[in-house]
Amino acid sequence: MKEEYEMEGNTMTDHDYHHHKTKDPANSRHLPLNLLEPIATSADNDNDVLLPSFVDLQRKTIQTLYHHGDMLVDDKSPKGSVDGPIRPLVDLINRHSSYCTLSSCSGRISLFDPNGRHEGIQGSTTADSNNNNNNNANNSGKGTGGWLLVSHHPIESSELEQCFPPVSAKDASTTTDDGSDDASAAASAAATIIPWIFKLEPLLLHVAANSLPRGRQLLQLALELGFRESGLVISDARVTVAIRGHSLALAVPLAPSGPLRPSNTNEFFLQALVTQANQRLIQNWYQLDRLYERIESNLFQVVVAAVTGDGGSGQVLSSIVTSIPSLNLWNLAAVAIPASIAKDKTAMDVLVFGGYGTGPDAPGNHTSYTTGRRSSDIYKLERRQNQWDTKWQRVVLDSPSQEEGANSTDTQQQLRMIQGLPDCQGMGACLLKSKNWIVLWGGRTNPKNALGKDLFVLIPNVTTTTSSSSTSTSTSSTRSYYSLGIPHDIRGTPPSPRWGHSLVALNNNTLLVVGGCNHEEGALDDIYALHFCDESSFVQWEKLSISLPTPRFHHMTMVQDESSIFVFGGLTSTTQVLEPFQSSNTTKQQQHDYIWVGQVERIDKNENGEMTTSLKVINEVESFREADLSGLNRFGAAACCCCCSSTESLVIVSGGIAASNENDDDDDESARPLDAYFLSTTINSTTSNTGKVTVAHVPILEYSAAKEEEENEVDFGSLVHHSAVAIDSNEFLLLGGGVNAFAFGNSFAKSYHVRIELPAAPAVSKSKKADTSFLDSSLQTKNSAMTFVVMVTPPTAKAVKAKLQAAGWLDKRYRMTKSTSSQSAHQQIAIPVTETGWNEIQNQLRWTTTTTTTTTEWQELILDHGQQEMPYSTSQFAAKKKKGKR
Repeated sequence: MKEEYEMEGNTMTDHDYHHHKTKDPANSRHLPLNLLEPIATSADNDNDVLLPSFVDLQRKTIQTLYHHGDMLVDDKSPKGSVDGPIRPLVDLINRHSSYCTLSSCSGRISLFDPNGRHEGIQGSTTADSNNNNNNNANNSGKGTGGWLLVSHHPIESSELEQCFPPVSAKDASTTTDDGSDDASAAASAAATIIPWIFKLEPLLLHVAANSLPRGRQLLQLALELGFRESGLVISDARVTVAIRGHSLALAVPLAPSGPLRPSNTNEFFLQALVTQANQRLIQNWYQLDRLYERIESNLFQVVVAAVTGDGGSGQVLSSIVTSIPSLNLWNLAAVAIPASIAKDKTAMDVLVFGGYGTGPDAPGNHTSYTTGRRSSDIYKLERRQNQWDTKWQRVVLDSPSQEEGANSTDTQQQLRMIQGLPDCQGMGACLLKSKNWIVLWGGRTNPKNALGKDLFVLIPNVTTTTSSSSTSTSTSSTRSYYSLGIPHDIRGTPPSPRWGHSLVALNNNTLLVVGGCNHEEGALDDIYALHFCDESSFVQWEKLSISLPTPRFHHMTMVQDESSIFVFGGLTSTTQVLEPFQSSNTTKQQQHDYIWVGQVERIDKNENGEMTTSLKVINEVESFREADLSGLNRFGAAACCCCCSSTESLVIVSGGIAASNENDDDDDESARPLDAYFLSTTINSTTSNTGKVTVAHVPILEYSAAKEEEENEVDFGSLVHHSAVAIDSNEFLLLGGGVNAFAFGNSFAKSYHVRIELPAAPAVSKSKKADTSFLDSSLQTKNSAMTFVVMVTPPTAKAVKAKLQAAGWLDKRYRMTKSTSSQSAHQQIAIPVTETGWNEIQNQLRWTTTTTTTTTEWQELILDHGQQEMPYSTSQFAAKKKKGKR
């Protein structure tokens, strides 16, 4: 039976636990913090509700957590630092000008002894997220007692078992052979010992807000997610939001001896207890991820200019490229899955299916070969301790033996096991998260024979145990292998056979098949949903009522936040294979030639138990710049989402063949091997077919080899018909690819591990006084006032300020800051001036119609003038605080 844990409608089954066993919220894909800015509210400028003490509290928090940059610094908690899993959320909240964190815990598994440590009992030194041993486990805590075990990550049952001392003869005598307790011994033991407590404690977070309205806003977000025990603590000097929930909490009394010591006759008790705690901790991490996403989407907005590099910031993105073993295949399918390796959170397996070429067994790397074939092989590349293996391994498929089959899981019994895949290329592959299955469909064995009759499922790392016994001994053996099968119960009408389609995950239980082509019908425009129904153990095909506006194949499809579907690029005709989508302009009527956006309205179950999906089309697509959409006009490319929020994504587009226009030249940006696109979605959930998608092109201008490969030039080769697989928030793999060079043979692309270098947030000062300028300019407006200003460009600001001071016109009560009223695309700096100086400048500047005075050279540098809310200078702010305390 599957154990399930619920919180606000979300459930996690054993499948979720095994798949996410190594998942850490610290490794989740989120937008970089330097691309976010707080969403302002009216309360931010209301001095009647803002708490004057908040600024000092925020500065103290920043100084404590960040005075060593991004390192986890020591603090006063028993662990000694911020928990790794909750660190991203702590950083996000401290990025906001209206909040700062006070204390946090990501959730933990612990064993506490209120009696203090016993002789012979060694406390656990469980490693934290940065592989730093938690040496405070034994001597922390308030009052008497000590921690025997503390971990902020899943544990092994052996770690708990090691906390118990060996069973003494006295302890053994208190239990009879049939497992019943001796009443008098149990009573005596219970009277002399206070039980240990084995706990799973969910996340806990205390956040200070700069006002009561801001505190209520954050509290409401937490309550909506199911943290029902959350609340506000309000005083004259502070508003504190306590975010907590106890629905996942676990507390079990144990003891080193007596009736509460786990019995030797029930060896599985501690294993089951640890499994329960681990599953609840993983579900707690789900809630932590959801809290991050809710805060990010409701309290922050993306600064598009920061993403695109507009406003004079110059180059935005670059990449660090590391070679991995080449595949010598194109038209392949690839999936990355985490590998459950103890104490190795970087462990990962990359699996590759089918394709055309010579395969990785051929000599050399990406040299051209004269022969090739369609492949039925499955290849695997392992990463262990952050190092990729030096060669691809061919996966050998297996199935449970007759004895193992009798004890096989429900998962295996849902499938008819087969020996292997057909020789094919152009197959689609996708990870089904709810079951940890890899689903394979489509492809072709030759130009006239497309596949689609069978739906293949690969089950990675199947573990089975067999036992044998004789008159004197009993033994058991465990083995792990890969199994391939076809579901027994497939319902609905499947799509017509095809290749060149997209197979992507919509959510944990539903996949999408988009477009494709075959010899009989040509290019296709239909969209199918593939539902995996856990309750009834069947698979259902569903043809959606909405189709693509134009047939296409060899395109790219991406899903954002399990709701928005983006389709771009590709070919529209099987007879004109060298013409990708082309359009003479980017008017809204023609933008579907570049990008199509669908929004999932709902997925329901009808009275027959069948799943139904409702989609709507988002018709409004706009670009940040006029040419931002044209780079998507390519085929044979690959796309993957690196960092994303619920409404914004940074999508990496690699390789492919770009559309050719009459005005193109050799330096066309669309010819670069790597490009990034920022997609921002605004959806009206109540009105049909309304919403807006903004697309902004982000050039990747540099490709640098990793330090260990600096002598090698980065050569992407024939990067067409390859796969791109995201493996981290800013990392992905480019796998395979190539072209047929006809008389020159086949030319294959190299394979790479690519890390995108995003613009770094301004560093935090290492001095005793924390630099909080990286938080947000709105932090300054809480202690500011309106005054007269002049606007200049950043390079001239220092010189103009010096001249204003020399003339006696600089208002020293305020500091310079960014101009908030500039209509220019370029950033301007506002410099505070006195009213007298402002009047003099107004009478002298060249835009005054009545002027007869000749302006000086430095006055010519002034671009504009007006009024703006400006932050107080340090001395003025300190004087106001001192005055307020009297």
